[in-house]
Amino acid sequence: MRLETSNSSVELSLPANFATDLRVGTSNGGITLHMPYQVNAHVMARTTNSSISSIRSQDAGRIQQEPPGRRHRKRRPLVDLSTSNGSIRLLKM
Repeated sequence: MRLETSNSSVELSLPANFATDLRVGTSNGGITLHMPYQVNAHVMARTTNSSISSIRSQDAGRIQQEPPGRRHRKRRPLVDLSTSNGSIRLLKM
């Protein structure tokens, strides 16, 4: 699934049994992602001119920037979040 927007924000929630790739891209808007506490997905988050945050402080240390084109997945769905001029918030339900 792919979601893209300009000059607007995106807010979405993943169900507990999430099993498909998701790509979200914004320009001049933020992304808020609500996830189950135990999500089985590979989450990539990239932003320019803003920040990435998580509701749990211990999650912040797990947010890593990977070089473009490099993806390590083991049969887990990919959640790819990308924005410019907007923040990304990862919230655990």
